[in-house]
Amino acid sequence: MEEAIKKHWYTFVLVLVVLLGFYLRFRCYWDNPSFWHDESYLAMNVKSKTFAELFGSLDYMQMAPPFFLVCTKFLTNIFGNSEKVFRFIPIVI
Repeated sequence: MEEAIKKHWYTFVLVLVVLLGFYLRFRCYWDNPSFWHDESYLAMNVKSKTFAELFGSLDYMQMAPPFFLVCTKFLTNIFGNSEKVFRFIPIVI
């Protein structure tokens, strides 16, 4: 009986911690803080380069996976160049 209670207690605590993590992550996303330097440089690369150029070297000494850059470019072409659009893929993954 005690082991069953401990097992349910650990499950409850684990679920609570995961839900708290989701809440804090999405709250930060909706608060929409300003870009950091590296985020702004990456956003400038996505905005200024074509889809094919994203597979080459990036400006401002930035590095990122090409598929991430292409997906971000696709989303910004559809929804515009807002900070929430640029941060959508990282918040989902």
